[in-house]
Amino acid sequence: MKRNRFTDELLVGFETETLPPEGWLEAMARLRSAYPFDYIVGSVHDICGRWLDFSPADTAVLAGDLGGPEALRVAYFDAVTNMVETLRPDVVAHLDLVRKYEPDGFSFSPRVLRSIETTLEAIRASGGVLDVNCAAFRNGHGSVYPLPQILDRALAMGIRVTLGDDSHGVQTVGVGLEQSMAAIAAAGYERLSHLTRGSGWREAALESIAPCRR
Repeated sequence: MKRNRFTDELLVGFETETLPPEGWLEAMARLRSAYPFDYIVGSVHDICGRWLDFSPADTAVLAGDLGGPEALRVAYFDAVTNMVETLRPDVVAHLDLVRKYEPDGFSFSPRVLRSIETTLEAIRASGGVLDVNCAAFRNGHGSVYPLPQILDRALAMGIRVTLGDDSHGVQTVGVGLEQSMAAIAAAGYERLSHLTRGSGWREAALESIAPCRR
């Protein structure tokens, strides 16, 4: 199989937070303008300043305070939509992080899917690229982000995808990308987006790409 040749360049970016709840946008804008970043990854890890992915127990308490798990999911996707519309990041990370502690076979309800649809519309309108993130699989939290029911809809809406491994150390760089590639292919995508410094976003045929092995 012929492999796509990517340029040997190291791009520099940062991942956002919507923290503190008051003033996060200004803080991210200041960081964005302070250095010549190549890209921004937009993400949400909290609801009103309370972490939603720190531990199952903390997430359960947060869900209870918001009115139940479904209310938590709707609040989360509303927060992601707001982040995308206000910050317009280049990449949107781990779109369904809110299901991190759900069991295998979990799927979102019709009510939550309506909120997800709004989020996807915001991503499409901003020109953002969706991160297909293998951290969930690698860390034992089910399939890669996002679930097939979201990835299928993203394809139908013409939203581009790219690879993400969400590494917090060199030991996990690239680990699990095979699962992300499989999820992208299963959704029906034929091309993968990748960012270059000189030419911006480019696309490569999915069949021409294979994760590097260490």
